[in-house]
Amino acid sequence: MPEEIRRIAISHIKNESLTNDESIRVKKFLHYLEAYCAEMKCDELDVLFNDEHYDKVYSLYKNVMYRY
Repeated sequence: MPEEIRRIAISHIKNESLTNDESIRVKKFLHYLEAYCAEMKCDELDVLFNDEHYDKVYSLYKNVMYRY
């Protein structure tokens, strides 16, 4: 699942179209990604291509999404 979200997010950032199911999951993930990027002063692709940063963002996303 983490690698699937990563792949879909990269596609979205590169302006590729998403299915409705992909769009819902990725939009929620992208909110966490945008907040992380604002705090760390980096861009989305920097995080998506860096395992350490991506793992931090995905961990936040997973903890919130799977609790509610």
